[in-house]
Amino acid sequence: ACVEESPLSISDLAAMAENQVYGAASRMFFDQLVREIGGQITLLGGLDILVFTGRWGFKSHALRSILAARLRLFRIAVDEGLNKSVQGPADIATADGRVRVVVIPPASLWQVALETAHMLSDDV
Repeated sequence: ACVEESPLSISDLAAMAENQVYGAASRMFFDQLVREIGGQITLLGGLDILVFTGRWGFKSHALRSILAARLRLFRIAVDEGLNKSVQGPADIATADGRVRVVVIPPASLWQVALETAHMLSDDV
């Protein structure tokens, strides 16, 4: 087992992704995220929308790119130009993607729910 002298925070791991530094800790972090998201998609029988929010979900385009690439089996794909230029609420999915991928700035859970509902209603 590998024990780090000073544990890495999620912000540290997102920064490592941003700088394309992939050590054991970042690989384990992304493996865990992919396992959890993929498992939930499977249990739900599919996915309509993937929402990135919170400090690192909103700020790290590298994190979003890596997760989308690793979840491509579920037809999740991001437009890299849109992904890198996110400033506010945005749909960053590719035009041919089957799953909407949205980025919402950090806010209260209630605000995230409202923004997500608003973005979904735009599609109707």
